[in-house]
Amino acid sequence: MIAFDPEEKIIGVRLLDSEDTDSHVDAIRKNDSFWKQWNGWSPRESTMPKTEGIAGSTLTTRAIQEGIERRLTGTSHSNKFPNPITLDEALLFFPDAVAIREDSKRSKRTKVIGQESNLIGFLLRSSPESDRVRGYSGPTESLIALDRDGSRIVGVRLRSSFDTEEYVERVKNDRDFLKFFEGRELSSVAAIDFRKEGIEGVSGATQTSFALVEGVRRRIEREVKTPDAEINARHNLVHQFALLAIVIAGLTTSLTRLRSNRLWRRVWQLILIVAFGLWLGDLLSIGLLANWSRMGPPWRIYPVFCLLVAVALLLPWATRKNVYCQQLCPHGAIQDWLGQFTSLHIRIPETIRRNGARVPQWLLGLAFLMALIVPTFDLAQIEPFDGWVLGTAAAISFSIAVIGLVASLFIPQAYCRFGCPTGALLKMVASGGVQDRIQLRDWIAIGLVAMGLISNFLPGLRSIQSLEVPPTTLNRTPIRIEDSSRTTSRWDGNAFGTSWSIRFRSSMREEESAVRSIVEAELERIESTLSHWSSESETNQFNQSQTTSPMEGSLEFLTLIAHAQRLSESTEGLYDITMGPLVDAWGYGPSGPKEREPSEEELERLLSSTGWKKIAIDFDAKTIRKLEPNIQVDLGSLLQGYAVDQIVLVLDEKLPAGSEYLIDVGGELYGRGVWEVGIENPIDPSKLVAHARLQDAALATSGVYRSQRQASGRRVHHLISPRTGRPYPCNFELCSVQAVRCIDADGLATAGMLLSADELHALSLKQGFDFWAVDSEGKLIRSR
Repeated sequence: MIAFDPEEKIIGVRLLDSEDTDSHVDAIRKNDSFWKQWNGWSPRESTMPKTEGIAGSTLTTRAIQEGIERRLTGTSHSNKFPNPITLDEALLFFPDAVAIREDSKRSKRTKVIGQESNLIGFLLRSSPESDRVRGYSGPTESLIALDRDGSRIVGVRLRSSFDTEEYVERVKNDRDFLKFFEGRELSSVAAIDFRKEGIEGVSGATQTSFALVEGVRRRIEREVKTPDAEINARHNLVHQFALLAIVIAGLTTSLTRLRSNRLWRRVWQLILIVAFGLWLGDLLSIGLLANWSRMGPPWRIYPVFCLLVAVALLLPWATRKNVYCQQLCPHGAIQDWLGQFTSLHIRIPETIRRNGARVPQWLLGLAFLMALIVPTFDLAQIEPFDGWVLGTAAAISFSIAVIGLVASLFIPQAYCRFGCPTGALLKMVASGGVQDRIQLRDWIAIGLVAMGLISNFLPGLRSIQSLEVPPTTLNRTPIRIEDSSRTTSRWDGNAFGTSWSIRFRSSMREEESAVRSIVEAELERIESTLSHWSSESETNQFNQSQTTSPMEGSLEFLTLIAHAQRLSESTEGLYDITMGPLVDAWGYGPSGPKEREPSEEELERLLSSTGWKKIAIDFDAKTIRKLEPNIQVDLGSLLQGYAVDQIVLVLDEKLPAGSEYLIDVGGELYGRGVWEVGIENPIDPSKLVAHARLQDAALATSGVYRSQRQASGRRVHHLISPRTGRPYPCNFELCSVQAVRCIDADGLATAGMLLSADELHALSLKQGFDFWAVDSEGKLIRSR
């Protein structure tokens, strides 16, 4: 999670969730200096700052650093405009073009190649920098052509847009408008303020045209400030080369006569202990291999470490030499040093020695089973290697390390011989030549691998294997899916400050899985363009304006406002989307929690700027007008339900006929097919208060039973009375509504919280929906 101030400077970075090794993640999470390295930096002002990793958690810190860099520097692809540049587009600017190629020195820049492989220019897409620049109803992507030196603009064309089609066409047809860019140096465009320069937009499409030029300016600004790839190296080359040197030296020692040179052996062990163990910290472990088996090895971000693992696993099989244990492991090296005190050695009985030698094999088998059955268990806790670099931060590993080293004073190589599952694995893969025979341990290993394979096909084992931490959410849904065992596929994600999921009763084919990106893009579009929490949304732009003149608006925005007004009318004004400023004043809006309650004067002032009747819509002219200049709207009670309905349209269009699925966006549901769900009891959340059967229908729930309480002990929640400006004295703790459309269920559930039981019954009969409501004593009231 990356937080910015209003000037787009970073004020904090925090780790939300990780599937990496727990001890590594915990060590990084607690390291404040690591997270402060990005503070004060802005993607719009300077290049990516150099950051230091944390010794012993190299892979994890590298992954975090790269993830932040990809998110902030725009090196990842745009989700809104995924189509790559084509040769036909290059020909629009360069008639002599014969080919296009990615520029290896600059990310997201395309070379245009002419005759005889000569460079004749460059092409840039304005995305992803332009993705967050909104016109009337969405962002616009442009194509920017540069000369062969990459210093001047040859031309700009509108490429694709989510904006209103009519306005987009006006901009496309105004050829003189974009000629402003032609011939300009990049540095001058990056710093220009179009409005101060007196540049006029396209008549009738002002916001669309200014969004286009601002997107171009942001992309050019990025181009000017992005250094060459060789200067902006992604990885710590010193660390990589040091590890490579360790691997090469270890191989040389193992495969030459150096291994019998006593002086070199002691020097080499010292190097391993200090440089490999205490500095680099890239020790091989069972936990590492288990994580790689689930997530894949990090070939791209840390190739040398992958080489080390390959050497450790393949050389014993190819050469009969356990190179890692004998010449690369610092834990083995320090045990060898401690074993020099021969006067401390003790003799152990043969029976204990023989049985103790089997312990590493049993630990290896146990580790395999834990990785298979309980994948969330941190296998690093059964080995000492994290203790080298994380110290007491990895208390269990550190304790194992200390105990093993102390034991090696009395029993040579005590941990290696009687406790190391990684060593047992490397011995198991070692070749014994023609004398090799399948032993009991091999049959056990074969059985364990077979169990892993079978678990992929037996539903019972699969349900055990896929124990997973639920996605991070800000609001726990009060709905439970009662027949989830029939779910074959599932998608999860985050939107609207909560989580979303879609369950399917059929496996996704490869081409159908691509629909997920469309769903995610649609959710992101709705949130970014309609939520008042988004600074660039149409809702927020409407709220910030203080004019009573008609304003152009998207059909989607106008339709949602009109829907809310009809709901306000049916509840005699109790439901009112203009209560946003009052909701914020009570600590439930974008400005966050408040230390004190609003005063009577403040409530009176805010109430004067509310009222659902103070907004006028003209669908013929596609305009919306404030009758009170300070009126604001909050569509939060409708957006999640609206988003569910939009996803239904996507899935019904893209998936085969007859597909069954259940959509859940923050507890707002739609079931295609038949789905059984349970509604949580607000008095005792461990129990269900009712059951609902969704058959091509939606279910939405609103409640106040998880509200905060002020110090005075008086209950405060997010449902504010339009009459008093204070939290409404709700008759219910929870209200669930089932309807055909989720937007109707979402709004009606909120409205139902503000009505009496009789009023809710009357409204349900009038509008034809079912409801379940629970009062403060736990009594269930339902429509039938």
